[in-house]
Amino acid sequence: MMLEDHREVDILWLYRVRDCLNTEELVGKLVTTPCSFEVLDQKTGQPTRKVDDELLKEVFFSCHRDTIKTGTIVHKVIVRFLGREYSQSKEKTTKLKLLPGFLCRFLVDVSTWVFRPLDPKVVEDKEESDLLQTLKKRTAEELEEILAK
Repeated sequence: MMLEDHREVDILWLYRVRDCLNTEELVGKLVTTPCSFEVLDQKTGQPTRKVDDELLKEVFFSCHRDTIKTGTIVHKVIVRFLGREYSQSKEKTTKLKLLPGFLCRFLVDVSTWVFRPLDPKVVEDKEESDLLQTLKKRTAEELEEILAK
């Protein structure tokens, strides 16, 4: 008999382009990369390989906070939180899009769907601002090592 896990965790949501409104201002600014991936066929339930020539590698940080049950977490996702120094360098962005996972360069306000550069200074909640600063710092340290190769 399997017991249900009732533990909960607080999260801040990341949004994909297809989850957002008013993304017209981002057209041509988002990082894409060719890739292949597996999806489950809705009819057969079998995995099917798909190829996407322009998979969007971008997700958007939000201050939309929620509490969820740990059992609803499906799998680990790699997200690299980038400051302007990476966002404005075409050479660095080209290298980054080849790495597994997603890139996060923008903050989205989900009440207005306004996009801003990923800057902890524009986040009003101190705890969220500190978290974002920590994520950007960890990413910068990791990428310094990766890009040096």
